[in-house]
Amino acid sequence: MSSVKEIAMKLDKIKKREENKKCFDCGEKGTTYVCTDFGTFICSRCAGILRELNFKVKGISVSIFNQKEVDLLEKNGNDVAYKIWMAKYKEGKDKKPNNKNDDELREFLKKKYKDKKWLKKSKKGSDSEDEEDDDNNKKKDKKKDSKKKKDSDDDESESDSSDSDDDDKNKKKKEKEKEKKKKMKNQAAVQIQKKKKRKKKKKKKKKKKKKKKKKRRKKKKKRKKKMIVHHHHLHQMKKKVMMKKNKKSLQ
Repeated sequence: MSSVKEIAMKLDKIKKREENKKCFDCGEKGTTYVCTDFGTFICSRCAGILRELNFKVKGISVSIFNQKEVDLLEKNGNDVAYKIWMAKYKEGKDKKPNNKNDDELREFLKKKYKDKKWLKKSKKGSDSEDEEDDDNNKKKDKKKDSKKKKDSDDDESESDSSDSDDDDKNKKKKEKEKEKKKKMKNQAAVQIQKKKKRKKKKKKKKKKKKKKKKKRRKKKKKRKKKMIVHHHHLHQMKKKVMMKKNKKSLQ
């Protein structure tokens, strides 16, 4: 029995083949999923649609593959699958879907796999084509389709959860960075406001001190004036008293 690492290495080698670098269904570069029903390498968009159609799909970087699945991928791959599923396809007559339009792509895949519009008729004795016939017969059976759906959902839940986890992590990181920036801005704004308040308080204190000093000076001046007036009045009173005494003495 091959180990998980050996199986993963073998799968990576199969994926690196030129024919498996592009999606089997839409031709987009970069194959991140595998359809184990047909032994094909596909993109994430086509994987989602095939999953809707109850076909078994696995994420290459997330799911664990067994030896049978890897052997099927090694035997088939995108080139062999094209000869089987697209044998009757004619580029002039049959239109290719717009890869950006999910509805067109979904209809194309229904014709391709459910209606088997371009499928090559299998011959008895060829193992690969017999396997395709068995798979197609299984797909017709609704009960088996429901089981496959459960299996694919279980497998894809792992891949989807990992992809969604990555997206969630990136979103959380961005949100945290935004929150940090907001906090920094708020902190800076708070510090600026505090500085302004401190300056205002200092100015008010200075103004109060100046007012107090002015009041003190005014009070001192008033006191001095009063003292001067008082002394002057006393001096005059003394003079008058002296003048009266002198007059009496002269008489």
